Amino acid sequence: MRRLLAAGVLLSYNTWVLAPLLWGGDVPPGYLSELAADDQPWQWVFRGGDLLAGALLLAIAALGVRGWRARLGDWSAAVSLALAASGVGTVADALGNMPCAPTTDAMCRDTATVSGVVHVIASGTVGAGFLMVLGLLVLGLRDRGAPRAQVRAVLVAAGALGAVDVLTLVVAALAPGSQVWPQVGQVLLSSLLAAALTLGLERGADGGARLPARTC
Repeated sequence: MRRLLAAGVLLSYNTWVLAPLLWGGDVPPGYLSELAADDQPWQWVFRGGDLLAGALLLAIAALGVRGWRARLGDWSAAVSLALAASGVGTVADALGNMPCAPTTDAMCRDTATVSGVVHVIASGTVGAGFLMVLGLLVLGLRDRGAPRAQVRAVLVAAGALGAVDVLTLVVAALAPGSQVWPQVGQVLLSSLLAAALTLGLERGADGGARLPARTC
């Protein structure tokens, strides 16, 4: 079950890989979320992927309250809440998708819409949620006396995700229309984090058989 959930969140969060095939060429420039704009071909594929990814994040977060307790103690609830925030943001972004792609459509870019505001808020919530997950993981692992190698690995992941987030904002400000590849890095790192968290669930927390306790 854990492997199925991990594979599901990886695949659903990365439907952008289908864009070159569906579009018959390279991934369109701009934001990845523009693939799901109402006026874009195959938008239902990318919206559906985001909806499924958000639902899976919420499911993983619910399982994590108990499933991460052995490793994180009381911090498991906080990590679950942060991951749930990313799940809610992902669902909101899919439900409130933009009516058009502002990067390639000047008329769309000049027209302020409620969906554009929803997208900004939802995307910010997703990014902040994943960064909070990593920060809380560090606190939880340290509090439980986890090996330093584990803590360092989470710190490296946090640094990488934070750097890609900053790079995306810089590229969006200095070279609008070229931010799709930094965003790919964001999505890949975030989905890998979600998959790793899923595989880290305690056996039995996802409905699987719990191993019997060893006695001596």
